[in-house]
Amino acid sequence: MSKRIEERAVRKIQELLDHDYLQQYISINDKEPSWDGNIYVHDSPSESKRTIIGRVPIQVKGDTVLDLDNQKKKVSVADLKNYLKDGGVVYFVVSQVDYPEMVVYYNSLTPNKIKMILEGKSNQESVSISFRRFPLKEEKILEVFLDFLDKSKKESSFYKKPLVYLHEIKDAEFEDGGSFLFQYRGKDWLSIFEKAEEGELGVYFLPANKNSVPIPLVNKIKDMKIFEEESIEVSILGKVYYSSIIRVRSSREDVQIRFGKSFSLNIDAETNQGNLNIKMTLETCFMEKDYEFLKGLMENKSFTIFGYVIPFSFTDSESSFINSILNDFKYLTKIPKMLRYLGMNSNYDLNLLDNNDKNNLIAYSESILDGEPLKVSKVNSYNTYFVKNDLFGILLYATETENGWIFNDFFEYLHNQSLEKCIDKIVAFNILSVDDVNDITNFNIDYLLSLYKRVYDEGYLVNNMDLALLKLINYADNSDKHDKDLLGSLLNFSLWILTIEPHNEENSFGKLNTYQIKYRMESLESEEKLNLAQILSNDHSNIYEKFGASVLLDDEELAQKYYDMFSSEDKKQYSDLPIKTLYDNLLKNNSTENL
Repeated sequence: MSKRIEERAVRKIQELLDHDYLQQYISINDKEPSWDGNIYVHDSPSESKRTIIGRVPIQVKGDTVLDLDNQKKKVSVADLKNYLKDGGVVYFVVSQVDYPEMVVYYNSLTPNKIKMILEGKSNQESVSISFRRFPLKEEKILEVFLDFLDKSKKESSFYKKPLVYLHEIKDAEFEDGGSFLFQYRGKDWLSIFEKAEEGELGVYFLPANKNSVPIPLVNKIKDMKIFEEESIEVSILGKVYYSSIIRVRSSREDVQIRFGKSFSLNIDAETNQGNLNIKMTLETCFMEKDYEFLKGLMENKSFTIFGYVIPFSFTDSESSFINSILNDFKYLTKIPKMLRYLGMNSNYDLNLLDNNDKNNLIAYSESILDGEPLKVSKVNSYNTYFVKNDLFGILLYATETENGWIFNDFFEYLHNQSLEKCIDKIVAFNILSVDDVNDITNFNIDYLLSLYKRVYDEGYLVNNMDLALLKLINYADNSDKHDKDLLGSLLNFSLWILTIEPHNEENSFGKLNTYQIKYRMESLESEEKLNLAQILSNDHSNIYEKFGASVLLDDEELAQKYYDMFSSEDKKQYSDLPIKTLYDNLLKNNSTENL
């Protein structure tokens, strides 16, 4: 760069930065390597040392060739490395292509931005960098330097550390209380959109640790959306359907209002006209309310939001389309009603099912809720029927009528339920596979256990209760409801079996079943652990009992020893037993501890 071009560039910057809050130290024909001076930023119109906020290093270059609106400029890698060590630089390029007219471009090179530029290029002589036009308004000029200081303070201590990418922040770190921080300066919080577009949005992750500092992240965010939840009622003729809305902003001007799961409202600020977008949800926890709202909207042609009544008109084709939706949902909404009746209160997305599955569920719901008989061919000899799809499994009990089968919840408490029906249900449950039991979503263990007790109290012999217990423990291990209430019910059942089947006391298996439940509840007592140790030391105990005892005492070496003594057939039989689950966990946990 010639001396004259450099002098013009520096004078232009001096002229441009003549600002009440900025104190210049820029030299013409400066010989200092990498830098051309510093700007001291004050918190008031003063040049007192006491009002200095910070120092911003600057570099000034002149250029008579490049069109910097469309072209990049090469910058020395050695200079960039120096800037990085010094906390960054505001790099100016004064274009003199159309001299005497001069246009000032800049790039606020904070430490993290420099690291991103140098990534994979640190051995090159130079790199090409984009510049954009420097603002001319005083408040915008000050904003550039204040924003640089904010980011430099956060990023300088990380200049030797590797870059951190957004995807490297694990979900667990958020669950522990970590959060994102966004750094930018602007006239209001909506300036975040302009800063993202300009590439001047600083993104940081703040770990939950008490003394943690924000970690700079690689920022490639250009387009963003901001979601704001607000307590605003949406109603029709005074009936409130929704108590909150979500504003979705994708720019300062572009705002969408969402309510329910199915509706979004776009309002044109100039014409004050609204466009209601409808995409009906099939999430079971929201379907019914959204259906009722749409039905009310079609009947009244308006709804109220922000205290204003918003009228709507529909073309004939729009009305026809919406009415077809309402007709479909008249039947589809029977599915969430049925699931709620069965105690299945989780949210399921019916979009994940095919039309055949959805139609079948509608038919079952009409039978369960309205007593409609169905023609089916898969009811077994014990009148049970298992409805299974990709979302859940429902165990039903069927009653035959002359017009077909009427279905009920297998686990429903019915008054005056016959003893024969109780026995049928027990036998039906006993023949279910372990996988089928684990797939039952409407499971009610307390009800099932009451069946066993009632049949026993009536004087009937109930076989294989210990095997049923093992199946239930397995279910508890695989259930989302694996809590102490569920295990407590199984513990009471196991203790009851011990009282009515004394042979379980004699061969230790009854106790082992009880102990493995208490092990899961983390409530094994000292005396019970002593009993387990006695099983291991007893010459009359078989290898199966000793295997169970060693697992419950967390003795991996002994457990492995006895498991290795099993035949291949034994191992196959044990693969579905809950003690094998504890054994696998024991091996896994000890393996993790040894790493």
